Amino acid sequence: MKKLLTLLAACLAMPAIAQDNNTTVAVQEQALVYENPTLPVYLGEVTYEPLSRAEKTTTVLTGLLNDEISYEDESMVKGAKEALANVLYDIPRLEMKTGKISDEDMGKCLVYSAKIVFCNFSEKRNLGSFDKEGRIVAFVTLTNPATKQVVLNKQVMGESWLSQFESEARCRDYTMHNLRVAAGRSLREAYPLRGHMLDRGLVKGSKDKLKQFYIDLGVEQKMLTGMLVDVYIIRRVAGRVAHQYLGSGKVYEVEGANLSVCEVTKNGNKIKDAWERGAEIAVRAY
Repeated sequence: MKKLLTLLAACLAMPAIAQDNNTTVAVQEQALVYENPTLPVYLGEVTYEPLSRAEKTTTVLTGLLNDEISYEDESMVKGAKEALANVLYDIPRLEMKTGKISDEDMGKCLVYSAKIVFCNFSEKRNLGSFDKEGRIVAFVTLTNPATKQVVLNKQVMGESWLSQFESEARCRDYTMHNLRVAAGRSLREAYPLRGHMLDRGLVKGSKDKLKQFYIDLGVEQKMLTGMLVDVYIIRRVAGRVAHQYLGSGKVYEVEGANLSVCEVTKNGNKIKDAWERGAEIAVRAY
């Protein structure tokens, strides 16, 4: 009788075990619905570290040897500082904050800072006239204020090269704009938006290549034309979720609250084949 009761108890417990397994699978599947949570980031210092006298002399001499007028351009520094300080507005997953860090944010926020280490303008001789070149080099950094740990430290560069027919002001503006673009891309790459491929889009050409596809990221996620998109196939192995790289694209147009169309830039055939097999495809935009 005792053995019979023990066997009966085991049988009654089996459905509960199966239900737990089903619940686990459901939780894993729900984890693939990307919510793209935001992270509070406080604005720290944006500084400029000017060249030493010896470095300035070297820059001038190097310019003369290359038949160009080259000098450290402090007039670009102010604009470069503004570009780097405002770049947080371009990052969907980073919520910019200023002032003293609140007690509520201390355990989960980061501090953003940037340091400009090179800011140079030059005019190089080209067929009797001088082309204009601007170049700014900086480092952008994210630090955990609670642990003092640096979680990101990336060199970024803004540069432009315009003909002698363009103004110095336009060259400087382009240089500062490109610096902001480069800094923004570095931060978005560290904290990308995650979503899914919705449709294989337009298929054209004699080889039936994939040209465009749709993703479930749009205006609500602050998607921008020109953002890069990596495409992955989702695999479930032994209760775990894996992402295998398929190809890449670029946002061609943001069409709705949660909809953008992307142009394929790499491995269109692989993306197309995976879609036609019915695979679940994820994307990472930055």
